[in-house]
Amino acid sequence: MEMTLRSALADYELVEAVGPGCFRATAPKRLGLPLETTVLVWELLVDAAGWPELSADLSLFAAVGSPDLLRLFETGPDLDRAGTGGYLVSEDPDGGSLESPTRSLRMGKKVLAVAGAARGAHALHETGLAHGSIQPASIFIADGGGLLGPPRPAGPSGAIARPDGWQSVDVLDPELLRGGEPNRGSDVWALAATLHRACSRASLYPGLDNESPVTAVQKVLFGTPVVHESIPSDVAEILDACFDRDPSNRPATALELAERLESAEVRS
Repeated sequence: MEMTLRSALADYELVEAVGPGCFRATAPKRLGLPLETTVLVWELLVDAAGWPELSADLSLFAAVGSPDLLRLFETGPDLDRAGTGGYLVSEDPDGGSLESPTRSLRMGKKVLAVAGAARGAHALHETGLAHGSIQPASIFIADGGGLLGPPRPAGPSGAIARPDGWQSVDVLDPELLRGGEPNRGSDVWALAATLHRACSRASLYPGLDNESPVTAVQKVLFGTPVVHESIPSDVAEILDACFDRDPSNRPATALELAERLESAEVRS
């Protein structure tokens, strides 16, 4: 899909489109970053009523201050789309995301990226927050691991425009589809499902990607996750535990998941 590159957004000079609604940009001097540092500028779709909730959610994420969370710099209104648009600025990990990596990734690198994101999720959980929308586009590749990006705002009032290529209901804990609230257990499920998607490029529910949305939801609600045969046994065992229908049988925390992934033997 061809992406149109705007020349600027606010005082950010956009240099490259890296996904729908996401641009690499030169950081303005006022941010106090080293010369020629690039940042990611995310387009926000948000109406006036949604700004307070959106700002609060992003502020809470930024305030956690974990080195395993994507660093956010600022948000602001997009004057070219007055009344309906804004922007979010974050650091620019040079490895891209699991959705759109900048280079080919070995499976071990993907495992460590999700382990790093799991540590970021744990930091959120320890402050009483749950992410609720973990997917390949929200996990970024960093030196030695990964970073977890901010959650997508809930409800119709605001939404962060992100790449949608791998977004699927099979990365969601079925309890969320039943109306449950995001929590530690649902984020553990999503982290594991995201790793499964990144490593196998296959759905947890065979045939789901070719089904209608209604049938896909039914398959997630009533089907059994199947870990793809291409996943190494050490990692497959961890994923199987994360997909247990009883949350009490899953890793108790995202930190436990991170530690188990970091200790797994992955040779490819």
